[in-house]
Amino acid sequence: MKRGFRINVHPSKRAPVTRLSPRLESERLVATMASELTEAISLPEEIQFSFEDCSFPDMYYDDESHSVIMSYQWIDDMQLILAHQLRGRGDVREMVQNLVLAVLLHETTHALIHMLKIPVTGREEDDADQFDPRAAASERRCAQSAPGSPTVQNNVEIFGWRTIRLFG
Repeated sequence: MKRGFRINVHPSKRAPVTRLSPRLESERLVATMASELTEAISLPEEIQFSFEDCSFPDMYYDDESHSVIMSYQWIDDMQLILAHQLRGRGDVREMVQNLVLAVLLHETTHALIHMLKIPVTGREEDDADQFDPRAAASERRCAQSAPGSPTVQNNVEIFGWRTIRLFG
């Protein structure tokens, strides 16, 4: 059996902030990403994407359990902050999904750096901000592409995810 990325959803004991809560959408987005990364990247051990109730709002990589922990409180807090900032000028759910994806990719990079013993060229946080695991996953697919085919530079189109640029 191929080792890869797995999603683990722990039911929340807390009610969503609003009826428009993006929690379920986040779970679907992460499940899709886990499936596509598993198909593209071979790992020595499994990496788990875990949705959990935590004592504080956070999203982080736990090296001991090989898990990227996503707290429901963090997702709810992002929704409240964005709703206040946007005041009806944008799609709050879409922005929350963009943040979930961006931070999840950042934390996944920490997981890959540790698990695959990838050399860090400076501060690990800076490297995690600049590396996109989807680019590494799509590089293999693009290497054998014919001229004019998608390349690493437009890997977002390859995976079909709509994201915003948060770093650099």
